Amino acid sequence: MRRALSLIAILATAASCGDNDLQAEIDDLTAQLATTEAELAQTAQQRDTFKQERDALAGALAALEAKVNPVISLEVPFVFGAEALELNKAYPVAGGDTLSFREVRYWLTGVALERPDHSFVDVPDGYYLVEARPEQPLTNGTESALMLPATRREAISFTSIPSGTYVGIRFHIGVDPAHNDDLSRTAGELHTLKNMTSDNGWMWFTSYIFTKTRADLAGPGGAAVVSWDNGSNDDLREVHLAFPSAIETAAAVAYKVRVKADLETLADAVAPRQRVVIGAGTPGDRSLLADAFRDMFVLESAAAVP
Repeated sequence: MRRALSLIAILATAASCGDNDLQAEIDDLTAQLATTEAELAQTAQQRDTFKQERDALAGALAALEAKVNPVISLEVPFVFGAEALELNKAYPVAGGDTLSFREVRYWLTGVALERPDHSFVDVPDGYYLVEARPEQPLTNGTESALMLPATRREAISFTSIPSGTYVGIRFHIGVDPAHNDDLSRTAGELHTLKNMTSDNGWMWFTSYIFTKTRADLAGPGGAAVVSWDNGSNDDLREVHLAFPSAIETAAAVAYKVRVKADLETLADAVAPRQRVVIGAGTPGDRSLLADAFRDMFVLESAAAVP
């Protein structure tokens, strides 16, 4: 700050200086600029070093936790009825229509396992982006040609849950108000460069997009592009699923909780022919969409990995 003020003073008095004085000021300014550039380079190098140290520490911590805690995988595969979801495949829906999903994305947050006394053990920083999508341009807040690669992410692993007896799992679809109302706060995988924050269609508030679905609708009523988004704090939903039987977890043993996300159930609940577009201007439909996402999850199994 002091250096910035001195530069302002130099510029303010430069016009009244003689040639020799002006040259001295130029020389001084040049020296200060060189010092600043050197400090910036050093700061960038320190930042990179700190990031490397942080990543190494995080890796070491995860390795230690895996030795003293169970290794738990939460699988949430996209399905349509009895089939694994294929993007761009036409699936039959009500009214003789077909629905071909281009992409499905949602924030899965607040993961916790339930104890027999119905208390919960939370996964720290449990914010995850689950998605099936093709390559797409990053459009939110940037004019660059940056492309996000095609991604299919349907599983989460964590080692932060201690050994014990667990009877169920809880998670949320969406982002809690504290983080949703302040995009500068980061946790887990939350980041504005995920192409899951408000864009021109959400100008009435700044938030994350909780769920994003794009699909092609075809049938007797004609063709249309289905666009379903929600992202208001009111759209946050909790999913709470009981295990078929309690699981006893032990250190360094792998366990898998499999919960299928049935998009046939989602499509039946939302009725795409009646609601082709859901977004900022349709609060009632957004609430219906949020309920449908919550209700499409079905627990298949929870057990140790053989």
